[in-house]
Amino acid sequence: MKPVECARGEELSRALHRGEIAADLRDHARLCAECSELAKISVWMNRLASETPRRVLPDPTILRLKAQLFGTTSADEKVMQPLHFLQRFAFGVIALCWVSLLTWKWESFSNFSVEGVLTGAIEGLSFSPSLMAILFTLGCATIVVTVQTALAE
Repeated sequence: MKPVECARGEELSRALHRGEIAADLRDHARLCAECSELAKISVWMNRLASETPRRVLPDPTILRLKAQLFGTTSADEKVMQPLHFLQRFAFGVIALCWVSLLTWKWESFSNFSVEGVLTGAIEGLSFSPSLMAILFTLGCATIVVTVQTALAE
């Protein structure tokens, strides 16, 4: 757009913006070609602005809540991949430890019964403190990994 060369063009532009045009400025706009064009463009732009519907933008807080409610993004899934791998790995290691322990001490476990322990009638049943510590540690590790997996989901 070329700059207005008429000396009263800037004044007319401000008056059109305010919506108050003095009589002498109106007479000038009728005679001056540049000011006349400026007035026509201003009227057209005001009419266009009044015809354009005003759209109210949604509240950003609501948009954020909707985004959180309606699922994860691929970036979230990409970030969680190592954690999911470590969870599966931990479950595998714990399962392997349980299988190894049961295989190693199968004779002791096969002779085990609650009634026998209560009556003290089991002969040759030996649960050493180290075996009890292993059982306790594996049980705790199983619970920790299971709870952590449930909370991560």
